[in-house]
Amino acid sequence: MLFFVRRIVIFAVMVICVGFSHLNFQNVSAQELPAETTEEWAWPVTGRVTDTFGTRQGNHKGLDIAAPIGEHIYAVEEGIVTISSFKGSYGHVVFIQHPNGYETVYAHLSKRSVKEGERVAKGQIIGQIGSTGNSTGPHLHFEVHNGEWNPSRNNAIDPFYVLTDEQIPVPAIMQKEGIEVSKELETYTVKEGESLSVIANKVGLSVEEIKALNQLTGDLIFPNQVLIVEKT
Repeated sequence: MLFFVRRIVIFAVMVICVGFSHLNFQNVSAQELPAETTEEWAWPVTGRVTDTFGTRQGNHKGLDIAAPIGEHIYAVEEGIVTISSFKGSYGHVVFIQHPNGYETVYAHLSKRSVKEGERVAKGQIIGQIGSTGNSTGPHLHFEVHNGEWNPSRNNAIDPFYVLTDEQIPVPAIMQKEGIEVSKELETYTVKEGESLSVIANKVGLSVEEIKALNQLTGDLIFPNQVLIVEKT
């Protein structure tokens, strides 16, 4: 009888221990990321958000921010440049690994201003807005990964979790250095059946002006495509 009592007690202790081990080693979701690790992060460019994380049936793993060609792009935090090259659909792209373990991605650039292995400071210019790679107009595609980037991008998290609550004209550190603040851009979302000439008449620009603002080489546009329609 004593033998069976001991077996029951041992089994109960094992159950309790397993329960505690699951509590101690459970994964942390994106919503539970510690705010203090990114609370000083600022926005990487001045512009307008045109697409958010998780759209396109969950395949859009970042934030799209429309801005004029040549607009400066800034490192959101200090770190080491792990990639600075032209990569397929990303076009000209820069990856930065940060001390807190995050990695940020800045894609579709027209120009890269940093090299692989270079240490960058928060607010440092790392490139310029463009429309290279798989892009329908000038914008920054910005990704944040909780860990290293990988081809499946399963470490990607919503950038809104880690950026400051309010989009500011430029990172505060840049304002202190006297860099000019650019204004927010006006955009237009293409509707079904619309052509560039129809849109040009609506917004008071010529077709050539719209094409130049959006770095378009032809007249082909698509429904739900976001176009910049404001001269800078």
